[in-house]
Amino acid sequence: PEASHVRLVVTDALGRQVAELQDGRVEAGLHEVQFDGANLSSGTYITSITMTGVESGATFNKTIKMALSK
Repeated sequence: PEASHVRLVVTDALGRQVAELQDGRVEAGLHEVQFDGANLSSGTYITSITMTGVESGATFNKTIKMALSK
């Protein structure tokens, strides 16, 4: 609903960051980000997103577990 600072990262099961998909200001609206796991091995990965509203300072956090199989 408002412009926000967005940080979207992917980590492996051991907590090591394997990709940073977004880190910066994003205008209000619906957005898509492409993730290419071609250089990663099969396994479990965690995607975490943190958004902080520029004007309100309100924060939103979400974590999603993904399974990558080749």
